[in-house]
Amino acid sequence: MSKPIKILIVEDELLAAKRLERIISELPYLIEIIDKSHSVASTVKYLKTNPEVDLLLMDIKLGDGLSLDILEQVDINKPIIFTTAFDDYTLKAFKLHSVDYLLKPIDSDELAEAIKKYIHIYRNEEKETTDLKKLITKINGFRFKERFLVKSGNHLIVIQMKDISYFFTSDGYTHLVTNQGKKHIIDDSIETVQKEIDPQHFFRINRSMLISLSSIKKMEQYFNSRYILSLEPIFQDQVIVSRERVKEFKEWLEK
Repeated sequence: MSKPIKILIVEDELLAAKRLERIISELPYLIEIIDKSHSVASTVKYLKTNPEVDLLLMDIKLGDGLSLDILEQVDINKPIIFTTAFDDYTLKAFKLHSVDYLLKPIDSDELAEAIKKYIHIYRNEEKETTDLKKLITKINGFRFKERFLVKSGNHLIVIQMKDISYFFTSDGYTHLVTNQGKKHIIDDSIETVQKEIDPQHFFRINRSMLISLSSIKKMEQYFNSRYILSLEPIFQDQVIVSRERVKEFKEWLEK
């Protein structure tokens, strides 16, 4: 990727904007933050006179309105990654206009994946490289992860995929839970785990949880068109399928 990605940050919370800047500075991509905006009015003014933006990082709810108001006042033909603290009905409308949307507090791995998605779609150089990697992977043969090496006390043990019920994140760590209810911390992020394991047997039901098909013991309808699950071994908190993943979840159950 020879040209930097020129990003405009639209965020009315100073700390959130600084967090985005810090995360972006640590990403392995050539990125230039060309400016920051804090309101609907200032963003509309900026976009009318500055066409060089490649990508917008845009908070949904701003101090003087919604980002949707910006879309109604300016013909934005640039990709957008939305950020929000609210996982509610507004997301469906915003998703139609965006590369991705991320829930606050922004996770660095998820932002990296969103930027990677932008590059894959809008940057031909990166797309060609990605296609080449896919071809090489296909030639060499790809195999899903079959086991995890975890620490147990002073020992290292191998846990086979068939012996794992689910994965979840808590306090910045990714945990693996076996069929016997034993919990182990692993080094990989849940995003990495999701890419490495067989999607026929595991499904990402929300931001923080990957579950196996065999771990589901009971499923009930929940409000806002979601589902609440009972798992085995029992999980300490409510296990809820997020609304944006319900359709895929039901399709996965029927495969």
